[in-house]
Amino acid sequence: MMAKNSNEAQLMQRISESGFAVNELNLFLNSHPDNQQALACLLEQLKANKEAMAEYARRFAPLTINTVSDAQSSCWQWISSPWPWEKKGGRC
Repeated sequence: MMAKNSNEAQLMQRISESGFAVNELNLFLNSHPDNQQALACLLEQLKANKEAMAEYARRFAPLTINTVSDAQSSCWQWISSPWPWEKKGGRC
């Protein structure tokens, strides 16, 4: 059980880091639209975030509606998973 939680936490960390990088690079590119290095980095971080979100949805539960699979969307069972702020046995 500890390994699952550790893997889940590591995956959430990857999602948070890549999401932060996407937001920051997006802001930077607003004032530096011709910076090709920043654009390449943005595309890399977008890909990393998308892959991490898809892996999290596959292994644990979708975090957004964009990562819900067709099988999950037909019955909405994923909603019964604990929310990220919920502790085992109840809310925080």
